[in-house]
Order: sequence, then C-alpha cells, then structure tokens
Amino acid sequence: MVARSPVNQPSDLALERDADGPWIALRIHSPFYLGQKVVLPDQGEVHLALRFRTDTAEAQLGISLCDKVLLYSDNCRGPLVRPAAPGTWDAVSLALPVEGLGRQALGGLLRRPVELSLFDPAFGTTLDLRDVHLTDPGGRSLLANGDFSHGLDRWIFTDDSHVSWRILNQYLMQLFETGAVGLLALLALCGLAIGGGARAAWAGNPMGAAVAGSVVAFLVSGLFDNVLEAPRVATLVFLVCLAGLTLWQTADRNTELPDTIA
Repeated sequence: MVARSPVNQPSDLALERDADGPWIALRIHSPFYLGQKVVLPDQGEVHLALRFRTDTAEAQLGISLCDKVLLYSDNCRGPLVRPAAPGTWDAVSLALPVEGLGRQALGGLLRRPVELSLFDPAFGTTLDLRDVHLTDPGGRSLLANGDFSHGLDRWIFTDDSHVSWRILNQYLMQLFETGAVGLLALLALCGLAIGGGARAAWAGNPMGAAVAGSVVAFLVSGLFDNVLEAPRVATLVFLVCLAGLTLWQTADRNTELPDTIA
C-alpha cells in the first residue's frame, strides 16, 4: 500500500547479478543510505574505490565517512560524484582523510564507531553500486563483502523517512517481526509483571503500584506506536517487567512473615 502511495514512498534496494558478478541497486524515494561500520587507522588517509551507475543525469553518488552517535552522524567527510554518462558504469577512486574520526574515550578503552555510507541525494532515481573497496595506507582492506558476493552480509541500510518502515502499533509490529509466539511471549511477560506489581501493592509495597502502572502505560502506548523500536525504551520496559517479576517473590515473603506479638 505504501509503495503505491504518491507520497512517502519508501526507498528500496535489490541485489542484482550480471556476467561481471553481483551489484546493488538503490531506488531512491527518501534519504536512504547503504553503510558498513569500519575500523580506521589513527592518521593519514584511506583509499576508496568503487564502480557506480545512475539512470539519470540528476542522480549522484554520495560518499560519507562519519562518526556515528546512536542514530546520528557527526564529523562527516566525503564528496558527491556526478556520473560521466548515465546508464554506464563509472569508476571512482579517491582518498578520504581520517584525522578526527573514531576518537578514543575512557582512556583509549573505547572508540567512537565510524561508518562508510553510500547514497544518492536525488529522489526518484536509481543508483547501482559494485566492487566497493576501502583500504588503509598499507593496502589492507577495511571493508567486508565489498563485492556483494555474500549478498548484504555486513552491510546495513538506513532510511531517514522512518514512517515508511514502521507499523504504528506495537502488537502488529511484534506479530510481524516475531510471529504469534513472540506476541504471546510479550503479553505473558507484561501480564506477569502487572500481576507481581499488583500483588506487591496489595501486600503494602508501594513499588508494586509504580511497576504495574508503568507496564499498563506501556501496553496502552503500544496501541498507537511501535514503542520497542528504540533500544533505550525497550531496555527500560524490560527492566520494569523484571522488577515486576521479582515483586512476586517479595509479595510471597511478606505473606509468609509470622505475626509479631506485641
């Protein structure tokens, strides 16, 4: 239904193959990126080589090497490359500086993730990609599956127009993603958490009311949005449900305490 809509159409990608091997076709209707996380050297430049093809002169190859901050990109570098002739394969070879990317944190124990993204900024066009290679100054490959011989292994696409990819109902989305068993498991978890909270509240523990009310609020919110799509919110929901499950034991201990004699 969304694909037939005149507005808010989702972008799409397909793995194609010809005599020269596999390639990826990106059909662009929204801000759409094909990317892979990479580990860069501390300094110098990395070399990117690939072949691309567009269906119109308006289409371009966008190249972006960026730090990733959760869902967002920062400190990006990379050009837009116009096709020499639409409908034919063009070869691209360029150097990208790496200074400032993948900065260290916690005394060098962690590094900010870096992603190479390829995209087309022109809506209504198609961008074909093949033979993608990213190498360090020593010639070591930094990309996996750059020839797409293993399909989309190690690659991930992102779309800034998230409405096209979401079902605004947690129950329908859970059914779509995990099937009936997954939906029943989620409802059982929430039911047990509410039960544990209600039982603890009846026994005089005020935490039980907070837990039961929170899970009920999540279930109501799920009627209007896919709440669990955000990892931080999903973590919070499951932690509250875990608290509800532990309150079953708390309520049991409270009921088993002997009456004290004044």
